[in-house]
Amino acid sequence: MTTWSEIDEPVLRWLLDRESDEEWKGRLQLPLRPSEPCPDIGTALDSRQVDEALKRLRGHALVEGERTEANYAMWTRLRLQAHGLILLGEWPDLDRVASFSGLQALIAAIADRAEDPDDRTALRQTAGTIGRLGEGIVESTITSIATDLAQEL
Repeated sequence: MTTWSEIDEPVLRWLLDRESDEEWKGRLQLPLRPSEPCPDIGTALDSRQVDEALKRLRGHALVEGERTEANYAMWTRLRLQAHGLILLGEWPDLDRVASFSGLQALIAAIADRAEDPDDRTALRQTAGTIGRLGEGIVESTITSIATDLAQEL
């Protein structure tokens, strides 16, 4: 097991669950004593592990939040960022999706202007194929991004 799968991913998923809760205010208070359980997360992680994970995740631009420290770490305005949502498969990478959509639109536009009927047919078939493969391309893009980000952690 890795730090990502044992600690960081569960914390990121926990934060995703919080964001769908209307009561969530983006605040989390974590005692910094070793082995202090963190019941909010619902895993075997202690408060210090959760705090360290949040700092790592913020460092990789997966979450956003402000942290202050006294006898505990206080996180405020805690939320997922776009890359965190992409990594969890909750939000597509719009730049990569737009590139795919742009390619399909470009080929369709070229097909509309093609003078040769065989060329026009071939280009339309190509645009149609790209459209049918689009879902698979988006899914593989999300998987690729998740793999890249997980390796950075």
